[in-house]
Amino acid sequence: MTVTWDWSDIVITSAVVLTIIWAAIKYYVKSYVNNYFIKQLENHKHDLQKIMESMRFDFQRKTQDFILFTNRKHEKYALIYDLYLRAEGKVRGILKIEFNVKKISQLELHQLEAYLKRHKLPENKVENILIDWVQGDKGKISSEIINLVLEVELSRSRELFNNAKNEFLLNRIYLSSDVTSLIYELNKQLNNILFAIDFFSNNKFQNTDEIHEDIMKSMIELTRMMKQELGVGYYEDVK
Repeated sequence: MTVTWDWSDIVITSAVVLTIIWAAIKYYVKSYVNNYFIKQLENHKHDLQKIMESMRFDFQRKTQDFILFTNRKHEKYALIYDLYLRAEGKVRGILKIEFNVKKISQLELHQLEAYLKRHKLPENKVENILIDWVQGDKGKISSEIINLVLEVELSRSRELFNNAKNEFLLNRIYLSSDVTSLIYELNKQLNNILFAIDFFSNNKFQNTDEIHEDIMKSMIELTRMMKQELGVGYYEDVK
């Protein structure tokens, strides 16, 4: 039996095979590319999820930190303001006290007792003064009373001022630069006045009204600043 080949059949068959091979290659390449991009897409999606999770956590942390900082800021502003209000009021109060030996020496016993208690002198001191008042030298005792009252009032003023100053120094991180600068100036004013009162003892200052006005200006400005910064929407120092 003789087999004969038709070259046209061979050519057609080769073309079919090549077509099949090419189709297979295209399919394989397409599948490979699809799988590659799908894998890359999954990886990218996973990376995005990690980034989003990290950003969400960071945002939550920053939000929580901001809320804590703001609450602390409000708390410290109120406390520091209250302490300075007490301190400056006490300092100005000393300047208003009239230390007059003649007037004190003319007080009746019950009036003197009320005067001493008004300045919250220790009970044992009050008792001793009242006993001496009946038979002693009223002029001399009046001078001693003035020195004692001044000493007690000055000590209380320094205590209040130191409490305010210490609270301020410990919590400057929560205060704006403007408030910090103003309180430094107020500290200087109060410290100078207390030093002058201590140095000049019971001598009356000639510029008492001017001193009062300077302190009040600082306190009014401090009040204005703090009210503005504690108002809704004021976040300049925490941006």
